[in-house]
Amino acid sequence: LKRLEKKGYVTRARSADDERIVIVTVTDCGMALREKLADIPSQVGGCIDLAPEEASELYRLLYKLLKNGK
Repeated sequence: LKRLEKKGYVTRARSADDERIVIVTVTDCGMALREKLADIPSQVGGCIDLAPEEASELYRLLYKLLKNGK
């Protein structure tokens, strides 16, 4: 979060009601980055020559590995 704030993608502010609460807001710069990066998954998927069923199976297996790695 500190890195994102330093780069200008988010801002942090303490709640006026409860200082234990930190309010994180995405900046205009952060939203622009989000829009810019939105196409990456489809671009990566287009580089992999898999049938839709194979891609779904790969996705399922990768998440299974990530879940078991905790």
